[in-house]
Amino acid sequence: MLRITEQSNELTNELDVVGSLGMARLFRQTDEQLFCGWREYPCIYDVHILSRLGELSAIAEERLLNAIVKGEKNTFIFSGCGTSGRIAWLCARTYNNIISQHYPDVSKAFRYTISGGDQSLVISNELPEDDPHQGEADLMTRRSHRGMGSNLSRCFPAFGRIIRRKG
Repeated sequence: MLRITEQSNELTNELDVVGSLGMARLFRQTDEQLFCGWREYPCIYDVHILSRLGELSAIAEERLLNAIVKGEKNTFIFSGCGTSGRIAWLCARTYNNIISQHYPDVSKAFRYTISGGDQSLVISNELPEDDPHQGEADLMTRRSHRGMGSNLSRCFPAFGRIIRRKG
C-alpha cells in the first residue's frame, strides 16, 4: 500500500484546470483533511492520536525537566525525510535557542536527522527523501551514536507516525 503522502487525492484530480485561485482553494481543502480525516485515516483530533501525543508530551516533559533540574544528559531527536527533515532541523535549532536563553547549562538537548544527511537541508535529494527506511536507519544511527541507553523506553516522532522503541 502506498504511504498517505504518495496517494492521489480526489479533490485535486483536476488541479491543472482550475487556475491559481482554484488551486489555492483546493490546497486549503486538502489541508483541512488533516484536521477532519481523509478516507479511512483518522483526524489529528481523534482520541487515539491525542492519547499518543499526550504520552509523548509527558515523556518529553519529564526528560527535559530531568535535564534542567538534575543535569541529566537527555537528547531529543527530531527526524524526517525531505520537508519533514527540514522541519526537524528547524525545530531542533529553535528549541536549542529557546532553552539556552533560560538554561545555559542545557546545551544542544535537541538534535535532528534528515534522510540523506545535512546536504538534503539545502539540496533536493530525491532518493533518500522518498525512502522512509533510509530515514529510519539515519534515526537509529543517530540514536546509537548519541549514547542513548538501550534500557530506556523512548518515543520518537518519525515519518508521520509516533513509534515507541524499547531498547
